[in-house]
Amino acid sequence: MAHKTTSSFLASDTLSHVAFSSCAAVIARCAAHPLDTIKTRIQFASPITGTSEPSLGQIRSTVRQVLQKESYSALYRGLPVALVFSVPALSVYLGAYDYSKQALGRWGRLGTHESMSVHALASCCAEILSGALWTPMEVLKNKMQVHTGSTASISSGGQTLRLIRGIYQSEGIRGFFKGYFLALAVFVPYTITYFVAYEKMKRQAGLVLHGRRVVDSQSPARQQLPFGAYVVCSGTSGALAGAVSNALDIVKTRVQASRRSQSAMSIIRHMWIHEGKWRAFGRGLLARVLWVTPTVTLSMSVYEVLKDWRIRLLAR
Repeated sequence: MAHKTTSSFLASDTLSHVAFSSCAAVIARCAAHPLDTIKTRIQFASPITGTSEPSLGQIRSTVRQVLQKESYSALYRGLPVALVFSVPALSVYLGAYDYSKQALGRWGRLGTHESMSVHALASCCAEILSGALWTPMEVLKNKMQVHTGSTASISSGGQTLRLIRGIYQSEGIRGFFKGYFLALAVFVPYTITYFVAYEKMKRQAGLVLHGRRVVDSQSPARQQLPFGAYVVCSGTSGALAGAVSNALDIVKTRVQASRRSQSAMSIIRHMWIHEGKWRAFGRGLLARVLWVTPTVTLSMSVYEVLKDWRIRLLAR
């Protein structure tokens, strides 16, 4: 009976996708959340005018400040909210990408599902759809991570609810989607860069390891890669995408985490005038890359390996 239930579960594309992406989301978020907290604090903080601390120094001083003035648990501030949103968000994100890629490939006007234009457009669709879940998560999580007052001690559900109630009372539903279009300006280029590079690297890995390209499908003909290859492909692509999108991510973080309403243009103007012009937009670059890389490496590698495992079981 249990075997039959498992078989029917694996036979369902939808159920298996939700399960695999949820597993990937939980593992990646729990492992990399402290790095996200460090990255967010560095981006949110305004440096003293005229000072320029090296990226590694920013990371060291931020970690030291958290551990000395707060506690190790402060690095996990906002994790429960992040898990609640990131599990369904990653399911929508990966599901929309896979579906759009296959649908656009069948359509044929942009080439096959292996073409760069298909990967770019499919990643746009994935980001736009999943952004409705990522944005509220970012708003709540960012506020919890950067503010050390009453809104920051998010160790209980009651305090989280007070933060939600406060946002709703002051800004309405719109407050939870603050920076949605700015987030698209950050993550659409990020996602395009990531998936175009990732798919290209997977094909090259298939040629190197198997002498032929990876067949990207759900059938037994799909040429599977070893876990290490997924790690290298996803990690390298993630680092590149994270670096490309860092400048606007700083602006987005400040818009979403600020206690008072600020426009993106006013933040950009302030950074340019008071924080060192171009140098201000590189703030937290290393921290962002160090956060993005393990996050996407874990989430994509786990997701890909579980998909390969399902295909092998169904092929028996």
